[in-house]
Amino acid sequence: LFPSVMRLGSLKDLQSLRWLFVRKAQVSFYFGILVYIGLIVFGASFIKLWMGPGFEQAGPVLALLAGAELCGLLISIGSLALMSLDKMRFNLTNAVTEAVLNLVLSIGFVWVGFGLIGIALGTFVSMVLMRAVLHPIHTTRQIGLGLRHYFFRVGWRALLGAALALTVFWVILKGSATASWFDFGWKVAIASMLYLSMGLFILFARDEAVGIYRRLWRLLV
Repeated sequence: LFPSVMRLGSLKDLQSLRWLFVRKAQVSFYFGILVYIGLIVFGASFIKLWMGPGFEQAGPVLALLAGAELCGLLISIGSLALMSLDKMRFNLTNAVTEAVLNLVLSIGFVWVGFGLIGIALGTFVSMVLMRAVLHPIHTTRQIGLGLRHYFFRVGWRALLGAALALTVFWVILKGSATASWFDFGWKVAIASMLYLSMGLFILFARDEAVGIYRRLWRLLV
């Protein structure tokens, strides 16, 4: 998307830049929810099958980091959009602030006894604050996209999609024991197919979802 964003920004075509900003976020969440909620729900089982007992603490760490990355998708093409509009100072300030905040929080959480989970928690808090809150607020203002409109088009749909995936994945995971790679594989496959079919109608408007289904059907047949 780099060439498209830079061209639209250099031409000051904010209307197209706003459309691309929203669409990129929708697509990112559609696939990101599958990946990151999958890591949150199935990650501990994967680690247990792969590494064996004794690595249980890695599960919560993986869940926190995956949750942080999922929330960070709200930034969409924000960094590129600001760069294309020659407003790069905020990107640098935001990145440096996130790094410092991450370091301070991680040290603080470890100091009070959270250990390895504290480091992941520091990363989670700093990423959510800087990438999912402050950066979208600033970027939407710079490209003339109302924050309320952005939340209506993307935010609540992402929350609903994540809740759906979390529920479906959890039910499938807990439906039977995950004692082998075969058990793990068929659960992940079914969970993925269910989410991809239902999530399309959540992350996108109905006419957009139907259009995507039709194009995929033409490719398959």
